[in-house]
Amino acid sequence: MKKVLYGIAAIAFVFIFGCAAERDSMQAELDQLQTKREVRDNIFYSSSPAVKLKLAPGLVFKGEIREKKEETQQQGRTSDPMEFIFESASYLFEQTGDNGVLRRGVLIRIYRVMGNPEQEVPEMFSRAWRPLETGSMKILKDDYDYRVLACPHVLLQKEREMPSSHDTAGCFLAKGLERRAGFGNKSRVQIIYFEPLPQGLPCDTWKSVSNLSQEQKIILDGFIDRSYQGIRFMKKDSVIDTTSRYVDKVDMDGGDATTRYTAPQKAVETQKPVVTPAPAAIEKRLETLKKLLDKGLITPEDYEKKKAQILEDL
Repeated sequence: MKKVLYGIAAIAFVFIFGCAAERDSMQAELDQLQTKREVRDNIFYSSSPAVKLKLAPGLVFKGEIREKKEETQQQGRTSDPMEFIFESASYLFEQTGDNGVLRRGVLIRIYRVMGNPEQEVPEMFSRAWRPLETGSMKILKDDYDYRVLACPHVLLQKEREMPSSHDTAGCFLAKGLERRAGFGNKSRVQIIYFEPLPQGLPCDTWKSVSNLSQEQKIILDGFIDRSYQGIRFMKKDSVIDTTSRYVDKVDMDGGDATTRYTAPQKAVETQKPVVTPAPAAIEKRLETLKKLLDKGLITPEDYEKKKAQILEDL
């Protein structure tokens, strides 16, 4: 009888030990698959969703904040633990002047939605804020929606726990880029470039592009130009196509019509008509530009750059 008990105990030990070893092995594999994100030498990298950005010199990494929400109870019943998991991470970069006042900033938000695709993802900006410009653009094969607007603040309530010079009492010009990513396109990448507006230009005067003054239009143009320089997208890890080495040419060229690869058609670009402003209009724009410089609303660099653009219309 004792031998039987010893045998059962030995089998149970082997079974438990084997399960534990298998669990540890699975956990090790999961750890290797964990999302990797880092900031090094002003380069932000994320493995999932995949994105790699280079921030302009002067923009200093201020910190990050992460949050994970899990809901295992849905309408009184227990659901799959993986069905309702939502992860968010925010990364803040800022540049300040000699007086410590914020000059510009970049906010990177990443939302990972796992399980139910109907889980809500926070909006990039409040729907109550009217955009000055909206559209879509392609950056390194990724499609982004973008919005440009004036808003009273950029950081969400949770994000304000990070050390920041962001002042919620002011008004900011912001340009946000957003794309869907991840499995099933359920996750989001949001990248926001923002600058505080000069005093005396409240948000309620930036409701529509058609109602902007010449002064505001020049400020907006300079802001958009700087947004392209503040954030530089870098190529992600490339995938090497070795089809020709593994597949015979006859199989590459043949195949059914439903399986044969068809190269995507390139979009036909339409050339916009060139409109040359009248000399009087150009003179007026130069006068307005000089007034902005004298008032300190734009930098000498912005003045020279915009001046050169205006003179090109002559």
